[in-house]
Amino acid sequence: MGDLLVPNFNVKSFYGNYTVNFQEYIDYKNLGTHFIVDQSVCDLYKLDYLPNLIKIKAIEESKSFSNIEKVLNVLLELNLKKNSILVAIGGGIIQDITSFIGSIWMRGITWVYVPTTLLSQADSCIGSKSSINLNNIKNVIGTFFAPKFIYICKYFLNTLSEKDIKSGIGEILKLKIIQDEEINYEDIQNNLQKYIHEALLIKKQYIEIDEHDLGIRQLLNYGHCFGHAIESACNFSIPHGVAISMGMDIANFMSFKSNTLSYDKYKKIHKILFQNYENFKDIKIDKNILIDSVMNDKKNTLEFLNLIYLTDTKVEKIKIKNNHDTCIKILESFMQLNLKIE
Repeated sequence: MGDLLVPNFNVKSFYGNYTVNFQEYIDYKNLGTHFIVDQSVCDLYKLDYLPNLIKIKAIEESKSFSNIEKVLNVLLELNLKKNSILVAIGGGIIQDITSFIGSIWMRGITWVYVPTTLLSQADSCIGSKSSINLNNIKNVIGTFFAPKFIYICKYFLNTLSEKDIKSGIGEILKLKIIQDEEINYEDIQNNLQKYIHEALLIKKQYIEIDEHDLGIRQLLNYGHCFGHAIESACNFSIPHGVAISMGMDIANFMSFKSNTLSYDKYKKIHKILFQNYENFKDIKIDKNILIDSVMNDKKNTLEFLNLIYLTDTKVEKIKIKNNHDTCIKILESFMQLNLKIE
């Protein structure tokens, strides 16, 4: 996975600038006063000694309002104050929960993040977003609230499963494609920390210009309309970054069918993306849920689907007429070629 320790960098934010630190090891005790930790990470790295500790299962159900209310009640019992420092240790689910709580507790308290998955290290740890699920709709509720410090340690990657690695690579691929950079899939696999650093520096360019997602940052949603729909349609049995790989491939296919992407470029990127989701292509996806989720994506209007497309020159936001039947036909055509539907 590569031994290079890459340099730290700062991110400018409306909520206060913050530092992304790449470290070999972490002194957890000095990070903060209260800790929200992925239960599996806590057990694996024996972190039960941490003060004011709340362990949470890193599953989508944990991002529900009912679960977050339980966490808030425990923090109340643990005397979380305005001057307390809340620390998140885990992947994106733990980040979402902690960031959301940090943003609303006494109108905002300091929080620190230790991302432990490749996906959170390479993408979600910067950008200030928190997202909470409502009913069966992913990430429909959320806030913006940046951490004070981020600490990235490569040793967490040594204990990740293949699906977690593939999930993180999916978001790295997204950022490299948006930047129109050459991609060597095998090199990414063998030099993860290098590509974590590169991916974050690409994302930094967008979030420092448009932290609140009103303009150019929306390009970072490339693949997410279809990716989130796939997650819902398979009951989250496909990990997020892998679903985003599928979502980018679908978006590219629709762009090709709309004559905004050449066949040669579509096939070149398809080959790379398919490498990342090939092992998951036989997981059953409910076609009806998929289509409903795409059509009801929060970025759409009654008249238009707002999609991020790869074209021959760049990744761009495109409005297409909300033609339900045409979209369904293109979607079905792609799925019959590449995925398993029921």
